Amino acid sequence: MKKQCLEILAAMAVKAIRQSNNTASRYWSYQPTPPKGIKSFKK
Repeated sequence: MKKQCLEILAAMAVKAIRQSNNTASRYWSYQPTPPKGIKSFKK
């Protein structure tokens, strides 16, 4: 169960990174989009 959740989170992160890469390629090279579960991330 825990492994499955981690795989889902990883897939969501990859999807978010790909989406940001497609929509804002200039900003993507500066910073990727983290999963929503990470609170310590600073924009």
